[in-house]
Amino acid sequence: MVLEAGLSEHFEVDTAPDGWKGLQRAREWRPDVVVTDSLMPGLDGFGLLKGLREYQETAAIPVIVLTSEHMPGTAAQGAVRPAAIVAKSMDLSPLIQAIRAALVPRS
Repeated sequence: MVLEAGLSEHFEVDTAPDGWKGLQRAREWRPDVVVTDSLMPGLDGFGLLKGLREYQETAAIPVIVLTSEHMPGTAAQGAVRPAAIVAKSMDLSPLIQAIRAALVPRS
């Protein structure tokens, strides 16, 4: 996977084959940040985000949603908002920048 290989140069990466498995792994592993696709089999990225927000142990994990769709802001997602929405691209620098920003502690 191109995305996994590119991110592995900068971060420790774990992957899941679909949204449901991703939600399960995130609940078990409690990563510092979750990167998810807006469109995945079973459970989409916004469903995964909502699932993480439902549990106290995972509610604060920053979630970055990758999308190939035009999604202005996050208004369509209601109260459950990702840390960032990043357009899919072969240039991983916007995603890496969003991950680094999500890892900065908020005060």
